[in-house]
Amino acid sequence: MPTVAIIGTEGSGKTVFITTLAKRLSVENKLGAFMNPQDRRTVQYIEKVWTILNNSEWPASTSPGELFELEWTLEWRDGLRVDIRLVDCAGQDLRALFADEQAANPEGMPEQLRQLADYSRAANIVLLMVNLKDFIGESNDERRTSNEWALKYALDLLGSNGAGAHIALVFTQIDQYQEVLRECSDWKNAAKKYLPYVYGAHLRDDRVATMAVASVVDTQVILDNGSPRRVPTPKFRSTGMGTMVKWIGDQAKAVVEKQEAEAKHEAAIREQKEQDDKRVQAAEQRRHKLTSFLKRIGGLAIVAVLLIKGCTWLTSDSPSKGSREREQQGPTVPEPNMVSKDARLVGTGALESFGLEIWGRVRNDGADGNVTIRCEFIQAGQSWPQYVTVRLAHGEYYDFHFTDRTHLWQNSGQVQWKAWAE
Repeated sequence: MPTVAIIGTEGSGKTVFITTLAKRLSVENKLGAFMNPQDRRTVQYIEKVWTILNNSEWPASTSPGELFELEWTLEWRDGLRVDIRLVDCAGQDLRALFADEQAANPEGMPEQLRQLADYSRAANIVLLMVNLKDFIGESNDERRTSNEWALKYALDLLGSNGAGAHIALVFTQIDQYQEVLRECSDWKNAAKKYLPYVYGAHLRDDRVATMAVASVVDTQVILDNGSPRRVPTPKFRSTGMGTMVKWIGDQAKAVVEKQEAEAKHEAAIREQKEQDDKRVQAAEQRRHKLTSFLKRIGGLAIVAVLLIKGCTWLTSDSPSKGSREREQQGPTVPEPNMVSKDARLVGTGALESFGLEIWGRVRNDGADGNVTIRCEFIQAGQSWPQYVTVRLAHGEYYDFHFTDRTHLWQNSGQVQWKAWAE
């Protein structure tokens, strides 16, 4: 839940502002906002100050070194909630914290100032209350410069903590400075004229918003021991409160959106890390199982040898591999197989001389194609070839028959012959 801090120097009207705001929002306003006090001390304090104001008096200033905390939850009808905390302290303590630059060295500062510094830096939204009296009505140049430096240094420090987009410089008691408003046309120009260093460093580019309120618009002048004094009138009005509440709501929504985006981003990072851890764990488990398996089958060295041999077998064109591939692919050319062959003398008649006859059978064990069957008739170192070419399908037989009657053989002892297929 976003947090709002309210700080300011002495006389800036912090106590009157928060009391008036809390009472105005003790019932839901037209914007649907309600300030819900979070403890009894807060309620008692606000009721006490409110009674003082309606009795035409101002509450006493907080003493230096005194520090107490008030807390509300500012709630809107749409469900938006903001934690508003006022660590009420003496304005002199705030001046010491920022004007004397003690905030840069929290270890060496008093306890109440350290709490104030932590409170200011931890808030998502900061309202820095300013009374123009510290500048327009201040005749002491050194004190006026110190007042402006305290504001500028506070904004420098708060802005460096990443809260710069959610800081507002709030002019208070503006009912007394209407002439300044007419002269400058708006409060930002008033800051430019009377707080030039603050304006140049933080207001000119709207990194810090400029706002204005009058907690007590209706006042009356009374004589106090013969001296005139301005005091609240009963049932006084306020101005600028609605604009202030709307601004706080807008800033709170921006803070919530940023926090939700950061939460989603962090959740995504955590989820990614969990997934990475699971993958690493799974990989480690697989490695462990593999190591155990390798040890069971004889050790990593044997496995390495087997892997090397396996890689060699995969990358080499070995005969056995080629044979298997060819077996899987089937024959690509005819493969004639001489199943049988024989020869005999053939009588030629009265001369009792013989011719020679060669016959046999061939089977194609290969692919479909042409097969050539050859033979030779051989006599006295001379040969007479014959051949025939036929087309055979895979597994088909062919019975061949060759005869030579040109040359005569007297007996079987003279018979020599060859027969083959290709």
